[in-house]
Amino acid sequence: MKDPQQKKPTSPNPTDAPAPAKPANGVLLQAVLDNTTDSMVLIGKDHKVLLLNCNIRKVLVLYFGKELQPGDDYRDFVIVDNMELYLRSFERAINGETVIVENETIAENVSIWFRYKVHPTYDSTGLLLGVTLTATDISDLKKLEIEKEQIIKQLTKRNEDLEHFSQILSHNLRGPLVTILGLGEMLGTDESGDELKLILQGIKHSAHTMDAVIKDFSALLAAKRIG
Repeated sequence: MKDPQQKKPTSPNPTDAPAPAKPANGVLLQAVLDNTTDSMVLIGKDHKVLLLNCNIRKVLVLYFGKELQPGDDYRDFVIVDNMELYLRSFERAINGETVIVENETIAENVSIWFRYKVHPTYDSTGLLLGVTLTATDISDLKKLEIEKEQIIKQLTKRNEDLEHFSQILSHNLRGPLVTILGLGEMLGTDESGDELKLILQGIKHSAHTMDAVIKDFSALLAAKRIG
């Protein structure tokens, strides 16, 4: 027999459930960094890594075969050929400057163009923490610039070839034509038979026609020049 005062169990009210804990600020900051397309790292004044995102981990694995971790000396993850550039940019940033530079980072089987931005980073009280280094992959942009430079060089070479050809055409063809025209004028003044006059007229007509063709062709070459 049931106790009449026994209460019927009730199911938990969803509204009574505790609210989920908010992520800590550090977790939120890391999430923001990891969702950026750039590679970012916060480097202390002693070159030790304070904070980094997943992109820079992946990039440095390509170059060094190991992941960068907080507490590592960032200088151990700088290509030898880039060390001077890094140290110079780091020193300028520590002294309050923002440095932006483009550089090709080359290692065995890896070559990436980066736009580096290095700037000082302070806490909420204005205390200098170190520098933030942001690296943006601009390899595709550089590829387009290189292709553009190659096209410009090709067009410049084409212009030079056209100009050279025009000079050869003028010198090698128009010179003899001038001579033929001059001889025709001289012979035409002599008393000679009608047949010879007809021949001279034919020579002069052909020479004038060829001279006009050369002039038209030279004008066409000039119009075809690029730039």
